[in-house]
Amino acid sequence: MKHFPNYLDLTWHYGIKTLYWFCYILTIYLLAWVLKSVVFSVYTVPTVSMHPTIKAGDFLVVSKMSYRIRTPEFYPLTNIPFPYYSIKGPFSVKRDDVVVFKSPLSPAHHPSFKMTLVKRCIGLPGDTLWLFQNRIYTKHKINLPVTDEQKKKIIVPQKNMTVKIDSSNIDKWLPMIKRDGARVNEESFSKEIKSYTFRQNFYFMSGDNPGLSADSRTWGSIPEEYLIGRARIIAWSVNRKKIGSRL
Repeated sequence: MKHFPNYLDLTWHYGIKTLYWFCYILTIYLLAWVLKSVVFSVYTVPTVSMHPTIKAGDFLVVSKMSYRIRTPEFYPLTNIPFPYYSIKGPFSVKRDDVVVFKSPLSPAHHPSFKMTLVKRCIGLPGDTLWLFQNRIYTKHKINLPVTDEQKKKIIVPQKNMTVKIDSSNIDKWLPMIKRDGARVNEESFSKEIKSYTFRQNFYFMSGDNPGLSADSRTWGSIPEEYLIGRARIIAWSVNRKKIGSRL
């Protein structure tokens, strides 16, 4: 007697198997998406601004949870913005950390993390720095035979720090005030506001190759909210001896 296959059983069997593999692949994808969006990611350095520490074209493994823990930028496989939440991470920025952060030249608010930069933090909240001949000196290294007029004083904003605002310094403070999240009318700001209290800590970033680096000397200090993570390892480098080096 000839037996015919039970097509209902076969359909059920292959349907369950297909569903299993679909769920398995989806789980792996979502796990990878969360890890890349929240935990760590790989960034490339396109310029020589961090030479000789990091070469142009090097790839860095960046810990995104070091300074701030934030939600992913978009829903998976879409350009739909994910609801944005951010809390302080387990570590604080230290002087000489190599940091990846959102460029201040990008639009100010999430989800516009389109342009990222890699620099070294050389100024912490509340620090006083001095700019002389396009180089930055800390308060403890400013034993230079020059007058105050020849060197520019830079104060890195600190949370709850209040600064006086007037027509002589509005150009210096206004970009950082806007990055701090304040909505200001540039035309009337210095007339209406005589002081401002910062809501966030700020950091002064500089390239290791200052002669070929656009950094905080040009566009000022960076607020904590802009920080993406700390560069930990050189994953790949044009200099093979640097592959795997810790930063």
